[in-house]
Amino acid sequence: MNSSLLRRLLLFSLPIWIAIALAAIWGIGESHRSRALSHRLERLERLADRLVASDDFGDPERLIERWYLPETRLTLHAADGTLLLASERSERPSLRSVDRPEIRQAIAHGRGSDRRPASADAPASLAFARRLGTTAIAARSDGPSADRSLPSVDEVPVGILRLVAVVDDIETETFAIRMRTAALMTIVSGVGLLQMFAAARSALTPLPRLIDFARRLARGEQDARLDLRTRREPWSSLGDAFDRMQLGLRSRDEALESYGQRLRTTLENMAEGVVATGRTGEVAFANPAAIRLLGISKAAPAGRSLPELVRFPELLAAVERSRRDEQSTKVEFETFGDPRRILAVRIDPIPEGFASEAVIVVRDVTELRHLETMRRDFVASVSHELKTPLAAIKAYAETLRLGALEDVEHRGRFVDEIEQQAERLHRLIVDLIQLAKIESEQEVIVPEPVDLSELIDEALGPFYGMARAKNLTLLADADGPVPALADPDGVVTIVDNLVSNAIRYTASGGRVDVRCGVDATGGWIEVEDTGIGIPPEHQSRVFERFYRVDRARSRELGGTGLGLAIVKHLVQAQRGTIELTSKVGVGTKLRITLPASPPRH
Repeated sequence: MNSSLLRRLLLFSLPIWIAIALAAIWGIGESHRSRALSHRLERLERLADRLVASDDFGDPERLIERWYLPETRLTLHAADGTLLLASERSERPSLRSVDRPEIRQAIAHGRGSDRRPASADAPASLAFARRLGTTAIAARSDGPSADRSLPSVDEVPVGILRLVAVVDDIETETFAIRMRTAALMTIVSGVGLLQMFAAARSALTPLPRLIDFARRLARGEQDARLDLRTRREPWSSLGDAFDRMQLGLRSRDEALESYGQRLRTTLENMAEGVVATGRTGEVAFANPAAIRLLGISKAAPAGRSLPELVRFPELLAAVERSRRDEQSTKVEFETFGDPRRILAVRIDPIPEGFASEAVIVVRDVTELRHLETMRRDFVASVSHELKTPLAAIKAYAETLRLGALEDVEHRGRFVDEIEQQAERLHRLIVDLIQLAKIESEQEVIVPEPVDLSELIDEALGPFYGMARAKNLTLLADADGPVPALADPDGVVTIVDNLVSNAIRYTASGGRVDVRCGVDATGGWIEVEDTGIGIPPEHQSRVFERFYRVDRARSRELGGTGLGLAIVKHLVQAQRGTIELTSKVGVGTKLRITLPASPPRH
């Protein structure tokens, strides 16, 4: 990692160093050239001033003949730039030089200069020109050696003095300075790069450890430790910041893990089923209750589409409707198979920005709907059971009011019927109150050690006369004391209701046996008759309130329809069990088991 960073640093910094070096080389060379040319130009200006002021300037030909600077050329020009005299005979006098920059500048401003680079025909040079007054140039000589091509003083009112110096030496010096500067910059750059790379390598030494630490954190290694092995800034502060970040991440991870565990435990133990679907309709999560209620395969439902897992068209239609309308939807349907269940489902869409699209909550309302049905049936049954005796009482009372009171022969029978119906109504109300108290746990049930045989004898006392009146045999069979842990009044009520039902539904000449005993499970009571029996399809419901196998016959026999319901609730309140065995035309046997009495010390 360090090598890669250093290579990138080299690729980034090397062009910068090269650019700086080239700029320095060019700048230093140009600075030397500029200073040297300025100095050389100043010399030419001073030389021109001295020439103008010298005695030789009054005789230009003499000045040219005595010119002593071999690297500097001197020329005189007319006002229009025409060459008049030159220190080098190679320059023809008729040549016009007005196009030269220095001459144009001198004509316009009095002085001018220009630098010409070296070429194949001429070396590099620096030219200076100065404008002269008309009196500064003498007339040509009329002697035999005079040049007849030169104009007279009257023909040249003003003139231009021009000096041209060769500056190849300056270019040579500039090149040499640039070479020395390049060598120096190479050394300085090399040393600087080495120092920079050494400093960078030293500074980046903790970076691989930091990267490894970050990768271990990303893999979830909460016990990872960061040791940068340096206290230099900013690594020291960075290491402290990473330590604090690790502690914060660990704390948040532990909180999230704890929250997730609680959430998983809650969802896994909910009675309601919960299914979360993703944005593409796949199942993201399903808790055990949902798998059980919807019949979903337990083999990894996550990631599969809901139609693959669920076969209830009502549910699938509700999910599609909720997705289309983007609002909560409720649906209730009955499952297939046995046992059938009634499921209430609510689908709630989840707003954008979350991983899931919808949450489906499934509740098993089979028992609730059954209780609602029972409640409706109970209200209807109570209304009917109350209405029947009240209607009879009202009818007999109206008969007496309409004249039967004067009928000595029949009025007593009407009064007896009113009394019987009132007694029936009274028993019904008493049974309803007792059942309500037992179900609401207002009936005080205090189990205590009892002898079941004694309680059975106490309960059977009133029934011997009833049995004889119907020509029935009522027998109690107990082999000595039968200990059990039960509520005495509750046991008497249980026996009373069971024996009353047995006598009521056993025909004349029949038999009712009441037995009790004790075994490993506790004390037990059996009431068996030779009555009409109960068909199999009704046996699971005879303990419901007001449920009758034959309603017309039950009312004729005087039952309230609450006896077995009271028996069941009293037995359950004492932590006992009840079993029913019956065969149509043979008889019925009910067995009550109560907890065993603890041994006496």
